[in-house]
Amino acid sequence: MKQDKPKTRISKVLRVQERDIVILKFLDRVGYANIEQITLSLGEDASEKAQAAILRRLYLLRRFDYIKAFATQYGNYYAVAYKGKGENSLINNIKLDQLAHHNFLTELFIFVKDNPICTEIVSEREAIAMYKVVGKKGKIPDMIVNNWVIEYERTSKSVTDSKDVVHYWTIKEGRNLCVIYETKEIKNRYTPLLNPRVKLLSRSDYKNIIKILSSNEPEELSYNEMFEILTPKKQVVEEEIKTPEVKKDDSFLSLLKNKYS
Repeated sequence: MKQDKPKTRISKVLRVQERDIVILKFLDRVGYANIEQITLSLGEDASEKAQAAILRRLYLLRRFDYIKAFATQYGNYYAVAYKGKGENSLINNIKLDQLAHHNFLTELFIFVKDNPICTEIVSEREAIAMYKVVGKKGKIPDMIVNNWVIEYERTSKSVTDSKDVVHYWTIKEGRNLCVIYETKEIKNRYTPLLNPRVKLLSRSDYKNIIKILSSNEPEELSYNEMFEILTPKKQVVEEEIKTPEVKKDDSFLSLLKNKYS
């Protein structure tokens, strides 16, 4: 008599592992990330073999509604779903035009998160939740590490906007400010605005930020430095010099004088 083969049981519950919790906490803090970023956040080398192992785990987390995936032209990005929700709200979509900006900030977060110098880290997503208050005006930092506000500039701002960034964080908020710039044009825009609380760092040299972060306390600004930041530059407008108009005399006597002179 032929015996039936035992049926494979499909588990209805996922046994969450310690590594799963690390992934969920990471995604909750940064918002969304791709497979390479998730692998790097776990301390792996981001090789194809390492990514393949993580990808299998992501498949299970997605199947059991702990994470969800957003398909983009640059590959899948993963975010926490209902069962994996942490302290931050769930993400329903991602903006492709902000992906390059977000990717760098995620890369920076991964780089600093395990460094012993970096005792306090507020991610881009956490900064939005912290500073974006309804009815309250103010700026939202891209990231905060210790007492340093991090601003990543990919496109050049106007002189007024750049000066406003420096004034808001270094004077009004009394913070240190590190501007990570993408191009020399952006660097040149901020260079005249430097004060002891502002540091500039090239995007390609971002790992040197650890040297900057080692100086935690904001430096004191002199009266002249504060005056220079707070005083708007006066625009010089050249006034047109007008010659006084000579009123034309059309009287009869004037006409006779001009005729016989």
